[in-house]
Amino acid sequence: MITTVRLEGMEFHAFHGVYEDEKKHGAPFSVDVSFEYDAQNAALSDQLEHALDYSAVFELVKSEMAIPSDLLEHVAGRIVNRITSTFPNVRSLRVRLAKLKPPIEGFNGVISVELTA
Repeated sequence: MITTVRLEGMEFHAFHGVYEDEKKHGAPFSVDVSFEYDAQNAALSDQLEHALDYSAVFELVKSEMAIPSDLLEHVAGRIVNRITSTFPNVRSLRVRLAKLKPPIEGFNGVISVELTA
């Protein structure tokens, strides 16, 4: 029984970016993670030990967001690597990392990167 799990809209204040102001003051970021795994045992047992603990995924993302990096691609790649190494039963993983207020003069949108594994 393949199940899709989504953790959407995780918000963090982090210090990712190439500019000195980003490194010093940080900025708001949003992270979305979705993945598939076989949840048949969890569906039958109703026991957390048979499921993938979503709070553990959140804590993993939170810990990676706390490590300053220049590039969004690097942060998203670290998140992908940590999830796949910590939870080997995860498949079809997608991580979207968005900088909500990028320091680009005249640009009022969001910049994001999305990695799949």
